[in-house]
Amino acid sequence: MRYLSVILFLLSPSLFAGPKVVTLKTRPKVSLTFLLDQPAQIRKGTLLLFVGGSGEGAFSYQKGKVALGENFLARILPYIVEHGYAAALLGIPSDLPNGYSDKFRFSTEHVADISAVVEYLNQHAMTPIHLVGTSRGSLSAAWAASKLERLYVQSLVLTATAIAPLQGPLPTQIKQPTLLVHHTEDPCPAASYEGALRLKKSFTASPRVGFIGVTGGLDSPPKARVCSAKTAHGFFGKEERVAQAMLDWIEGQTPPPKI
Repeated sequence: MRYLSVILFLLSPSLFAGPKVVTLKTRPKVSLTFLLDQPAQIRKGTLLLFVGGSGEGAFSYQKGKVALGENFLARILPYIVEHGYAAALLGIPSDLPNGYSDKFRFSTEHVADISAVVEYLNQHAMTPIHLVGTSRGSLSAAWAASKLERLYVQSLVLTATAIAPLQGPLPTQIKQPTLLVHHTEDPCPAASYEGALRLKKSFTASPRVGFIGVTGGLDSPPKARVCSAKTAHGFFGKEERVAQAMLDWIEGQTPPPKI
């Protein structure tokens, strides 16, 4: 599959409800915007998606058109919706002009923002909810999972995870089923495959822990940064295969250890 720098939504109304941009007041004088897309008919649940880096560029909305960014989770959002799930792609709160820092990703304010989105999804009967993070977005997903009861969040999926910030007690506090997905040749120094294998052992309170290694894909474009989206760090060329393995695991199946 070929991917452009952005993906414009042009979906059939008979199959999809269509994307919409939702803005919530999450804290005093603070609002948070996220992109919500869902199938019009059968809905199996919702994947709440956390992109990496500073969180900027997940999506844009201009003149009634939604454009997805290059991040791995943004690229697979249409695939998620095509396969019966709603997808909520988190934006940046209004009080963070420079985007997310690691410190904020582990803050009570971040949990408050995420809780507001989870509450919105619950109120609109868009359950069960699964948290999915990629790269530094995995920090947000893991932190939120540790603070939110399983009643509200059914499972956690961490992809191309930044390892060092999660080397501590946090994984032991996560009680939801947890899946790690990592490319065997991830070039990002912050996200080594060996580190991900070690991290898997830390989720001692999770009733079900899975690990999927990813191989192959497309060559990175010239001059691509090692931690950028169009490298093995972003599962470049393996997007749909990885997305399907994630959905299979969420549905209770056991995907192969390597894909």
